[in-house]
Amino acid sequence: MATCMQELPKSKALAQRYLSIHHMSPKETNSYACRVLKNLYSLWQDQLLCDVEIQVGTKTFYAHRNVLAAGSSYFNAMFTSTLVENDQKVITLQGLQPESFQSLLHFFYTGQIEVSTENCQDLLSAADMFDVTEVLAFCCEYLKQQLSVDNCIGIYIFAEAHACKDVLNAAEKYIYSHFAEVEQSEEFFDLPKETLIHFLSSEHLHVRTELEVFHLALRWLLHDITTRKVFIWDVMSPVRFPLIAENQLQEYLQNSFDLGDNEHDISLSVICYKMYKHNRLKTSLMRPRLQTCKNIYIIAGFSRLQGKKWADGETLSCVEKFDTFEKQWKIMPDIEDARSGHGTAVFNKKVYVAGGEHESLICDTVECFDPTTGTWSGIACMNFPRCNLALCADRNHLYAIGGWIGSELGATIERYDSTLDQWIVCGKVNTLRYAMGYVEHEEGLFYLIGGADYSGIELKTTECYNPVTKEWTVLRDMPTQRSHVAVTIIDNYIYAVGGCNEHEGALDVVEKYCIDTDSWSIIPPMLSNRAGASVVAVDNIIYVFGGWFTEKGLIGQYMAPTTHYTSECYNPQTNKWTAGPSMRTGRCDTGIAVLL
Repeated sequence: MATCMQELPKSKALAQRYLSIHHMSPKETNSYACRVLKNLYSLWQDQLLCDVEIQVGTKTFYAHRNVLAAGSSYFNAMFTSTLVENDQKVITLQGLQPESFQSLLHFFYTGQIEVSTENCQDLLSAADMFDVTEVLAFCCEYLKQQLSVDNCIGIYIFAEAHACKDVLNAAEKYIYSHFAEVEQSEEFFDLPKETLIHFLSSEHLHVRTELEVFHLALRWLLHDITTRKVFIWDVMSPVRFPLIAENQLQEYLQNSFDLGDNEHDISLSVICYKMYKHNRLKTSLMRPRLQTCKNIYIIAGFSRLQGKKWADGETLSCVEKFDTFEKQWKIMPDIEDARSGHGTAVFNKKVYVAGGEHESLICDTVECFDPTTGTWSGIACMNFPRCNLALCADRNHLYAIGGWIGSELGATIERYDSTLDQWIVCGKVNTLRYAMGYVEHEEGLFYLIGGADYSGIELKTTECYNPVTKEWTVLRDMPTQRSHVAVTIIDNYIYAVGGCNEHEGALDVVEKYCIDTDSWSIIPPMLSNRAGASVVAVDNIIYVFGGWFTEKGLIGQYMAPTTHYTSECYNPQTNKWTAGPSMRTGRCDTGIAVLL
């Protein structure tokens, strides 16, 4: 059997032609690069073929010029140009720590670097000097990860000095988000005047009121008033005095200074008050900072237009946002599932909506709104479907309390663990009820007020739940029994707004509970009767939105409830109600939340 074989070329010319046609494409081999780098490292360690000595402080380092030139544009320019160091055997470098240069040399020969709290800043300075971008990036990332209340100002100033924009932005953002805590640190008092003014001028300071900004500026001045008194006008100029009530400022100054003896205190107090008078009409200072402009979110609910039949109602998925400064409404993204009678709470600067009902079906689903992305997303479902529940939050968890669970009233409390994305039954209610008002107190306690029992009888019951001890405390009854009552809190006063009962239908009644004295008092009624309204307090003003009311027909029978478009506001200082901004969609049994 004949075998056909390709004949090899016999002449050199043919061989070259053959090879040019059948050549292999270039291939990379990482193993070779690693082997060369490893061998260079061995030569360096053994001080073989080294052709330059680097003097840093009292320590001498031996190295290879070509390795240094390949790893750093600084050394590349030094060894490939006409600089005097090009011909020198020994080169002295100033302004460096020997340990930092040792680490850089190790990186040149291995591609590995160890960054720690002890060496990060010196190493970053060296990497910046020698233009070693990889090490610079490692150090910057490390600094961002180490940001804390105690070091963020120092890191900010360091990043500014070295033009590390990424670290500078991260540190600045951290400072603004934690300014109330940062001002307690030692670094705060050592801030340069210009940097302090930069911070106080920012729109992004996370402060509750402008009085806090005034307080921060004053603390910095008082830390060294003898030296800093000449800076009073400069440091106070970013304070938005028109947003501070005159009586608040006067009270603050009186409480801050002993005006009997200290001439510095007297002078500072007088100047601050003069600045207030001078700046209070400046329009440029009248708008709250972006991070203190509070937005009210009205979420889903139920709507029925006036004159419509019982069957004409609609469960909503739409969301509206009200800007309390601009006094304007904005349409926001819908929630994924239409619902009414749901629980709403703010947790970790996000809005959570749990349970509710839609077309007589009770939900166990939970949705979360992230204001930074403007999107809704689902999280783990509750263990039980609930509607007309209470949803409260402390610093660590969400709690779903009571409400209807199917055809029964829920006796359980569920806790949401955000790290596990899981709901866990953690306790029991003290009173079976639904459609109650609920609110959280800053001390971590939850207050539940009113509602109705299994038979639909409205309650006066007021109770307080401690999620840490899992204990309930029975408090003094509310004067007016009612369900579908809305509740909010200002300082240590809880306001129970509207609601309904069998005898009077929708109510305009408003009652105030004092936590300190365990007592109730009646305040002026609302302008309209409202049940199932939503209420929230913003900057010590109470806003009430929507709700339903009933009106009699021609033959004396009550018609199907109608939902309000309107809102109204209560000012505790004047003890008066005024008409507020109307919503785009009339609704009741909705969710309400406040976010910056």
